[in-house]
Amino acid sequence: MSDLFELELEHAVRDLIVDLCEVMYRHGYHEISVGSLMRVIGVAGDRAAAHDSHMIDLHEHFANKKNTDKDSSRPPGTVLH
Repeated sequence: MSDLFELELEHAVRDLIVDLCEVMYRHGYHEISVGSLMRVIGVAGDRAAAHDSHMIDLHEHFANKKNTDKDSSRPPGTVLH
């Protein structure tokens, strides 16, 4: 894989994870299991199980910060395919 493709993929996965966290936060989940999040994005259950005890704490400013930071690392007009 090319470095550019890997970078675009990394950004897309990061955005997906942040978006999922935002949805969870808005539905009242402020602590999320990393293993569960991994399963949602398609990681095999046995691999994700090693991370079930690791938690992500979403603080009350998460949703606001997420909206201001989104796509700040990508140049304007970048299209992910």
